[in-house]
This record gives sequence, structure tokens and C-alpha cells, in this order.
Amino acid sequence: MRKKAAVWGFVGLLALLIGVVFVGCGESGGTEDASSAAPAAKAETGTVSDVTSPDSNVDIVYYFMTTQRCPSCVKIETFTRETVQAKFAEELKKGSMTWRIVNVDLAGNEHFIKDFGLYTKSVVLVKIRDGKRTEWKNLDRVWELLGDETAFRTYIADEVKQFVEKA
Repeated sequence: MRKKAAVWGFVGLLALLIGVVFVGCGESGGTEDASSAAPAAKAETGTVSDVTSPDSNVDIVYYFMTTQRCPSCVKIETFTRETVQAKFAEELKKGSMTWRIVNVDLAGNEHFIKDFGLYTKSVVLVKIRDGKRTEWKNLDRVWELLGDETAFRTYIADEVKQFVEKA
């Protein structure tokens, strides 16, 4: 009898934790969507080929999102966008770097989930050389560093700089 109670207690706790995670990030049952959470964000559709020509050499900083978003998701986008725009303004202006927001819930964008192994909102760096994706990196510490804005921005700036400087 005690064993059954312990199992049911564990199942209940697990269900509660899963529910908190999903609701906290707006994945299920959340009421905040991209339009109310991030008025400056415009999610784009499309593929790498839409932003590159066959002979392109460009570094892309992607923020992958879903339609349902929580305040933390919006923070990740905002901190990343502001950091990239401030630290890499020259690269953005020259066109050697581009910033893209992609809603993976929109038709045609689902492939990004598989392409980059996405399981949550993510910042991904992609290197395009001669029109082909040659390298990519998921900046998986964004959630870990979200509570420390300075550390978050430093992480983004350092990772992007190292990625861009790689041959």
C-alpha cells in the first residue's frame, strides 16, 4: 500500500512539474502570444536559401520561437537582438551577418526543428559559405544565463564573435 502511494505521489509531482514548465513558457495553455509579448518582433518564414544566393558568404544569427511565448522567451529574443545589433552593427550593415527571427510553428519552418535539434526557444548561429550551410551552433546556455543580463549579453557577444572569426 505504501508503495502505491509513493508511486502516485511521484506521478502527481511529475505531472505538476511538467505543467509548470509548459505553462511557464507558454507552450501549452499560456495566454501570451508573440503579438502581445514582443511588439517589435516580426517572425519570418523561409529557409536559408531565401536569405542567401548560391555564392553567398554570410553568418546568420537565428532566434527560433513558437507562437506561444512567455516573458522569458521574449527576454531571450530582446537581449540577443540588442546585443547583436550593438556589437555587430558593421557586419549587419555590410550584409556579412544577418539577424533572423523564425517561428517554427508556421508552415514551412518545421524543418528547422530537425535541422538544428531544437527542443525549446533557441539562438542558433549558422555559417553559410558559397551558398551552403557549412556549420552551425546552438547557443544552449541562453536559458541558464537568462537571470543575469550582463552574463547573457557577454555570452552572446563572445559566442557570435568566436563563430564569425572561425575560418
